[in-house]
Amino acid sequence: HLKNLTFEPTELTWFNELKAMVIEDGRTLVLLRPPHREDYLEILDEHPLCNQLWAAFASTVGTIPIIDSFRHPIPPEGWNDMDHLSEIGATIFTKSLEPKLIELMRVVRSSW
Repeated sequence: HLKNLTFEPTELTWFNELKAMVIEDGRTLVLLRPPHREDYLEILDEHPLCNQLWAAFASTVGTIPIIDSFRHPIPPEGWNDMDHLSEIGATIFTKSLEPKLIELMRVVRSSW
């Protein structure tokens, strides 16, 4: 994974195109930064580039809400592999995500 710690210029172009289409359609785009395994986070913490890339990307999104679950604790049995939650992990994560989405939609609707 660490070899992929870059954003190609085309990736930001695609993101900006998606953002424009969603806004044009009158919908709300929400960015979700998913959780990562503790052992992987420890490796990433040794590479400041990871945080630098996220900060650079997050600075480009403007007013688009971000739900940052990058360090959301998921126990080891909550993972099928390095990248995918098991049923246990998905249940834990969904329970934590639901109130955040409900609150976000409440805020968004109040701005209409």
